[in-house]
Amino acid sequence: MSNSPVTNSNGPARIEAAKFEPLSSKKSVRSIGINPRLCLVVTLLALAAFCAWFMLTAKAVYIETEPSNADVDISGTLKLKLANRYLVRPGAHGLSLSAEGYHPLQEMLNVTTEAAQHYIYRLEKLPGHLLIDSGAVTGAQVLLDGVSRGETPLDLRNLAPGEYAVEIRAERYFPFRAEVMLEGLDREQSLNAELKPAWAEISFASEPPDAQVFSRDEMLGATPLTAQLLEGRHEVRIKAAGYKVWQDSITVVAGEPQAVTGIRLEPADAALFLVSSPARANATVNGNFLGLTPLEVPLTPGEATRIRLFKQGYKPAARSVTAKSGEQKRLSVTLEPELVPVVVRVEPGDAKIFVDGAPVGEGNRTLQLSTNKHQVEVRKQGYVDYKTTLTPHIGVDHELVVRLKTVKQAKLEALKPVITAPAGQTLKLFYPGAVTMGASRREPGRGANETLRNVKLTRPFYLGQTEVTNREYRLFDKGFSSGVVRGNSLNGDTQPAANLTWEQAARYCN
Repeated sequence: MSNSPVTNSNGPARIEAAKFEPLSSKKSVRSIGINPRLCLVVTLLALAAFCAWFMLTAKAVYIETEPSNADVDISGTLKLKLANRYLVRPGAHGLSLSAEGYHPLQEMLNVTTEAAQHYIYRLEKLPGHLLIDSGAVTGAQVLLDGVSRGETPLDLRNLAPGEYAVEIRAERYFPFRAEVMLEGLDREQSLNAELKPAWAEISFASEPPDAQVFSRDEMLGATPLTAQLLEGRHEVRIKAAGYKVWQDSITVVAGEPQAVTGIRLEPADAALFLVSSPARANATVNGNFLGLTPLEVPLTPGEATRIRLFKQGYKPAARSVTAKSGEQKRLSVTLEPELVPVVVRVEPGDAKIFVDGAPVGEGNRTLQLSTNKHQVEVRKQGYVDYKTTLTPHIGVDHELVVRLKTVKQAKLEALKPVITAPAGQTLKLFYPGAVTMGASRREPGRGANETLRNVKLTRPFYLGQTEVTNREYRLFDKGFSSGVVRGNSLNGDTQPAANLTWEQAARYCN
């Protein structure tokens, strides 16, 4: 049906409603389709563009690591690994390095705009561990670089990589020394030390048996005997009651056993055990030096044996001993000090005297001292202590004169007569005394207040030998000026500093 208006010849035009007809559900609607091939092409083009952009803007970064097998991780950015290089865009990126046996490393990798860049990183090795064993000899002391670290078997943990000097010590064994290179990397290394004995087995046999064996005054046991003696020379004595002492020296070589056999002890006629007070006095028997006390002296029965003892600082002592066959005697001798008079004169007269730390009195006196070295002190409150060493000699007159100094006097005497000030001036010391200040009436330019008067100085002081120059004063006050007189400058470096106030001078001196 047409929608156009209809005209009527008999009257005005009339508009008629058009009939509404809904669309039929059977009529199809045309849809828009998506081409998969076109989408794939667009995606590939976008990816190619991105890759081209990345390749053009990224920089080649060569990361060299020690160790070379360290794992490298660059975070926070797009990266491409090509052989041993990385393509990375400029900027700051997180860098993580790790390797077995090394401390991990976290760094910031700052990639610049340069085309090729090279970075070197060294990882720090983890500590190592050292196991030290000395085999059958346990409890040996271990020193690492001279410092004791414990006893074997020893497990030393977390040692820094590097070279160490190892020394292992055990009583009666030779020290073991070795240089150990510790690789670290959290690995365990072992050091097995074989300590070599520093002794040898020495066998002793005597007739009669059951005799006592001594080495260096140490009793080893009774014969027959096998003893372990340290390497070196040993003075060996073998004795039994009623027999003469057998003595000899043997040289022991470590690891080489020896047999000292065929020893026949001779019946002793008599013996004397000699002691002295003080000990270690020199002893002679019938004019022959025998040794230091205490010691055992063989005696000939029925004959008088002359024994003489002497020691520095003591009077010689002589004894005569007679013994019967087989008799055992003991002789104890007390040596008398050998005294020498020493006259001591002190000022002040009531000062106290000390010898070897013990008080002996006060004032002038005569001391009886042995011929040994002595420490002599003189003390009095308010005075400086006097100390000296004195070794008296027989036949020599000894007189010690001591004048104590007061503390004040000692301080004065300790002052140097001439010193150098910080600015380089030479200052001379002046001791306390009386001085006249001011000027006489006849002196030109005298002020009204410059009357002559006596002044007593109570403390020592230092006075410069020359005036303070401008250069010296400017070390204290850089802006100082001495001024001008009649058009002439007074500011020369070597000219005396002038136009100073009393306060300026006092501050400079202080």
